[in-house]
Amino acid sequence: MKKCLLFCVIVFATFCGKTVAQNVTNLDFALRDGKVVITYALDYPADIKAYYSLDDGNSYKEITKATGDLGALVTPSPMKRIDWDAFAEVENLEYESDVALVIKVEAIANAYTKQAMEAAKKMVKEEKADQYLIVRCADDGAMLYLDSTGTGLPFTKGVIRIPVASGNHTYKIEAPMYETESGQIDVLAYQNKELAVNLKPLFSEVTAIADPEYLIYVDGDYMAKGQWKGRLLQGKHILEARKGEKYLSMPYMYEAVKGTTQTINLKNSAPAALMIVESEEADVAMFIDGEDKGIQTKVADIISVGKHDIKLKKHGFENTDTTVILEHGNVANVILKMQPVTNKFFFLANMAYSMSPQASYGITLGTVKYWGWYLSATTNLDFSSMGYEFAEPTEGYYTGKTSTSRFALNVGIVRRLNKIFYLKAGVGYGIRNLSWQKSDGDWVNITANSFSGLEASVGMQMMFGHFVLSADAVVPTTKIGKYCEARIGVGFAF
Repeated sequence: MKKCLLFCVIVFATFCGKTVAQNVTNLDFALRDGKVVITYALDYPADIKAYYSLDDGNSYKEITKATGDLGALVTPSPMKRIDWDAFAEVENLEYESDVALVIKVEAIANAYTKQAMEAAKKMVKEEKADQYLIVRCADDGAMLYLDSTGTGLPFTKGVIRIPVASGNHTYKIEAPMYETESGQIDVLAYQNKELAVNLKPLFSEVTAIADPEYLIYVDGDYMAKGQWKGRLLQGKHILEARKGEKYLSMPYMYEAVKGTTQTINLKNSAPAALMIVESEEADVAMFIDGEDKGIQTKVADIISVGKHDIKLKKHGFENTDTTVILEHGNVANVILKMQPVTNKFFFLANMAYSMSPQASYGITLGTVKYWGWYLSATTNLDFSSMGYEFAEPTEGYYTGKTSTSRFALNVGIVRRLNKIFYLKAGVGYGIRNLSWQKSDGDWVNITANSFSGLEASVGMQMMFGHFVLSADAVVPTTKIGKYCEARIGVGFAF
């Protein structure tokens, strides 16, 4: 005698939020073509789940091998259907069996049920029922906002089907990384209205490719190994392929343009080494290959192999420079000592020459730290023409004999530019007389080629350790443009 499979169907309705009236009615079932067919009526949208029990309802397992009106946001209808392949899902279940199979169906009110119910109630009140708004949007994460309710409805497999009152409705569809689309739509009584929307992307589809062992980073975040495909919002982004601490990545600056597709081959990381730079003086300005590392005492950095320049700066100390050559995977410890800037006394022997022509000699002495002073004296040691009268060259007759006298005394300031170069500027008093002998044996100073009065000087001084060089230009204020003297000096600094 054949035994019948016993089906006992139990219906449950559960809700989220405040309890609302909701019915799952007209439940029925049958065996058709080797499957269990469950039918029911649903008043309002709900999430539908089905379960089975082999121990008279003491424990349940969720039904998974089923199709039809099962899952999230099932729309209301007087005839809903679930086709369940029970004999494939339940082990050892046969047609001839004395096992009692209990089925439980749950209608779970979701976050949108209340909104849908209110819309349905409004339609009933207005005696306008059975009109639905069907919206299609396949963009990832899209949400529908209807009539400014503030509650977003998610799309299920790219579709939302929701009952609405007839008339005009406003809608807005948003999705991450897409432009928002909004508008108005008219729904007629007893007629469904469909709307299809394709949002415009705000991103670029990017594929980044590197060698298989490299790690791909986007804007500092790890994404994948070897290859990454994803979306980047419009704007600038940094893509890198990294390979451990012994390699230095080659950042790629990518300007994402919305709606485009780009494939980027990232450069492999370059061999690197660890360099530690430390100063014996605290809080110095550190520069590595010209890049300002800020005020530091110690800097540790992964850096490419090869030659690198290091510079330290601090007020009150001489700039310190050095060069380091790094090898792959090594650690370089660079400890630098800074020398304080000290006050220096300098002494120079000078030679001066002008195109008049005129040659003279002298000395310069001074002192400088950041600012300083100097005193300079120059003469040709010929003072014979100092007391002669001045005359124009056309007066009288001359023998052709000439004599010159030159004397200058200058004081000025010195300004340090760096360890080697210093600027100089000064003022002083100078005399230069050109004398001609007349036919009667007397001497006169030629007015056009003689002067006395205020002189100005400007120049540059260089210090190489204890060795000093200087160069100045001296111009008398009473003979500007006619008489200019060049002065050079060599000496020592202590």
